[in-house]
Amino acid sequence: MWTLAINNNRMYYNNRFLAAGLDIRGEHGSVIDGLFRISREVALSIGQDVLPGVQFGSESAEIIGDKSMLDRIRKASMRTGGPAIIHHPDDSRPSSAGFIPRLQLDLQAAGYLGSNFVVVHPPAEATPMASRLVSSDLVDQVTVNSVKRSGIGIALENLGPARHQPVMGDICEVASVVRTIRREYGERYGPELRTRVGMCLDYGHHIAFCAREGRDPVEALELLREDGDLVVMMHVHLNDGSADQHLLPGERIGGSEDDILTGYENLLLEEVIPGFTGCRTYVIERNSPFRMEELLFAARLIADSVPKNHREV
Repeated sequence: MWTLAINNNRMYYNNRFLAAGLDIRGEHGSVIDGLFRISREVALSIGQDVLPGVQFGSESAEIIGDKSMLDRIRKASMRTGGPAIIHHPDDSRPSSAGFIPRLQLDLQAAGYLGSNFVVVHPPAEATPMASRLVSSDLVDQVTVNSVKRSGIGIALENLGPARHQPVMGDICEVASVVRTIRREYGERYGPELRTRVGMCLDYGHHIAFCAREGRDPVEALELLREDGDLVVMMHVHLNDGSADQHLLPGERIGGSEDDILTGYENLLLEEVIPGFTGCRTYVIERNSPFRMEELLFAARLIADSVPKNHREV
């Protein structure tokens, strides 16, 4: 089995045309129910081997902190048979003030919801000190105890490009941090706990970062793939390298950029998704309005690329 999830986003609250088209009223409870319904519809369009899921990120902090809303997510998750995924807020990162207590709460919430991982952004600054601070916070005894009690893992996500400063967008650098944390977990607490830390490979961020830095996106992916179980989750979206556009697979923007998009999409579908066989959760991240048929088409493209060994019911 594998999971294909969609993400919560402010567009469901702010765009009344999108909300009306998806039969969502634009308040938290309706959005929760609507997203799980849509995710289940997407999963059913693919087959019995896929679980529906919903990722709750920065726009969901108020929901995750409200017990009644958390209960609603749990009920919707149980009703549809798919997981709820928590993406830790963007403004809370390892080395930032209050990160560990906030992560504790998200791990507890994820445990209540029956999730597998909480997604965490690394610090924006790409420095050796930042990497050490990530490792320090994630191997902190309080963090480790929360991971052990909740049974939930941590997935560290690569960032997209920034205009004025280097960021931790190099997937090899992020992978190195994850390997360091895994080694610490394994040496201190045993091999089972080692698997509770992994990487969330954000494909759109990787493409935009490489385009901004003038790097070859294929070379880094090949290096990352040498460690087969490192990537535990993927954020799936496209861009033409000019910005983090969060386009759907199959979507085109018109003009010469479409050829670039086609090349990046082929890389995603022919090498990235099939190549990381340890990943069983794929989140379609969208941040602008869409038509349901576009989402269903994107889901089919992804499903056709998922490794065959994931499709055992």
